[in-house]
Amino acid sequence: MTTKRVSARTAAETLLAQRAYSAQGLYGKLLEKGFEERESAAAIARLAELGYLDDAEYARNLSASLKKRGYGERRVRQTLIAKGIDGETATEILEGGADGEGEGEADAQIDIWLVKLNKGRPLDRKERARLSAALFRRGFSGEEIQRGLRRFDKDGGDDL
Repeated sequence: MTTKRVSARTAAETLLAQRAYSAQGLYGKLLEKGFEERESAAAIARLAELGYLDDAEYARNLSASLKKRGYGERRVRQTLIAKGIDGETATEILEGGADGEGEGEADAQIDIWLVKLNKGRPLDRKERARLSAALFRRGFSGEEIQRGLRRFDKDGGDDL
């Protein structure tokens, strides 16, 4: 009984049918599965040529998804780069506003997180530091966090 080896392109198509990948992410996955570098690179190039693999579209979709889940721009950029999107493309996606979110959206997300995280505690120095650290881990800039804390403090934390 002979076993037929699957081509790198077929394996890549199967992986893409399951979920989206960046070109670099898919290339790495093919190498993990034991395909040769040259065969994997050729499969990636062909799928990109056919329009099945588009890093900019992948980055726009991932960026929008992460922002909807409440992550800040810094965290979104880190995730895009970790998923194989080059820094230039990540910057273009984030600065281009392709997903329609800007400073106002970041402020709204911070306001939501402040209400969720604070839980009615007094906004003393320790609580401000705790909230700042939590928001920073979610990828918001120091400036965005300070603006949010000023709004939260001014409104007394009620219905931002």
